[in-house]
Amino acid sequence: MQNTLSNLLDNFDIHTFQAMLLSWYQDFGRKDLPWRILAQKSDTSSKTSISKALKENPNIPYLVYISEIMLQQTQVSTVLPYFQRFIKHFPTLAHLANAKEQEVLTLWSGLGYYSRARNILKTAKVCAQECQNKNLPIMLPNQRELLKKLSGIGDYSSGAIACFGFGMDEGFWDGNIKRILSRLFAIPTPSKKELDFLSNKLLNHANAYEHNQALLDLGSLICKKLPHCNLCPINSMCQGKTSPTSYDIRPKKSYTEVSLHLLLPYQNNYFALFKDRRYGLLYTPLEIGCEIKDSGKIFYNHQSYDLSKLQKLGSFKHTRTHYKITATVYQPNNENLSIFKDGIGFDSLEWVDDKAPLSALAKKSLMLFNKQNISTSATIKSKNKV
Repeated sequence: MQNTLSNLLDNFDIHTFQAMLLSWYQDFGRKDLPWRILAQKSDTSSKTSISKALKENPNIPYLVYISEIMLQQTQVSTVLPYFQRFIKHFPTLAHLANAKEQEVLTLWSGLGYYSRARNILKTAKVCAQECQNKNLPIMLPNQRELLKKLSGIGDYSSGAIACFGFGMDEGFWDGNIKRILSRLFAIPTPSKKELDFLSNKLLNHANAYEHNQALLDLGSLICKKLPHCNLCPINSMCQGKTSPTSYDIRPKKSYTEVSLHLLLPYQNNYFALFKDRRYGLLYTPLEIGCEIKDSGKIFYNHQSYDLSKLQKLGSFKHTRTHYKITATVYQPNNENLSIFKDGIGFDSLEWVDDKAPLSALAKKSLMLFNKQNISTSATIKSKNKV
């Protein structure tokens, strides 16, 4: 396979490709993103300049690390405010290493994929322990293979952190770069080996930092699922430009439709919620009913409850992994709340305010509640009762 790709590259002008890519990045790259700080502090084409910048700003790799983990499965526009709040609260890896999980989850609340939050906390504590054992400042390891040994850091993330955080010449690929390479070389479903080969062979060692940032931006802004081929700087070299949607073919994601019925007791600015492991131990409303469309599966938290006796706050849509959820939120009172006391999760209910680490379901439920201006709904015995 590598011989076939090598033959393909023999007819491909790598230097022209690199020059076109960097020229486009200079004009249109998102150089002002707050985690692209190494380029703001140094000349990324100079190893001496990079070394000096890292010596003067040793926190750069940490900022890159947090951004790369947040950007997994999440768009830049969504990440920006979360990144800024997180860094303000935990400005260094050392600060993060001293954090409690609840603090981290609170700042992560709403960003989704909560295993990422637990992994960065675990990584911070591991790095802190190892550095303290060696009497060194608390830092991330500066080698890609060592980075990959840390929780939540894989092939792409390790390469991105090594390149953007430490200025190393590393080739790597994510979904954006995969799409570019697939179209550029007209490979409908490129394998990992093919993508590893191409990303390393095309790497511009004169400025790996800007080369990789340019590829990420090109994939995000131009070479999208429905691309803007007329704006692409490497259009003349692209073998898949006549039929771009024929490349990087992925199976259409399927969703299961689910209807949820959620209970939201309230009194004196506090809500009765419980910590649910499915939502990263964030506080979430008690589910009193669940119906899975086209499966015949219906779950009720109590056999005798009557929805018509509960005050309906409204409904909202929510997507989680492979589920399209329609959630309806209900307010109980003392009389009709008592029938749920034997239901799953009732004994785990805690009184918390809207500053607690809340799941997305909880946040959307509270938004419905705030539209109603309800003063009180029910009084129950639970942990942290006010």
